[in-house]
Amino acid sequence: MLRLTTLSLLLFLSGAASADVLDHSNSLLARLMHQLFDPHHLPFTALVLVVGIIALQRWRTARK
Repeated sequence: MLRLTTLSLLLFLSGAASADVLDHSNSLLARLMHQLFDPHHLPFTALVLVVGIIALQRWRTARK
């Protein structure tokens, strides 16, 4: 259940973060940089990074 909740949260939050996207006249790199590093997307990027690091650490300690 915890995995399902976590996955659902990440999917719903990723939809909110991609609410504004650059159009296809911009390059793929420009669109990616906008999604990851534009100031209004940084909180979500930081959240995903922190959650990923915590999940990786817990997964590694569970395997030991």
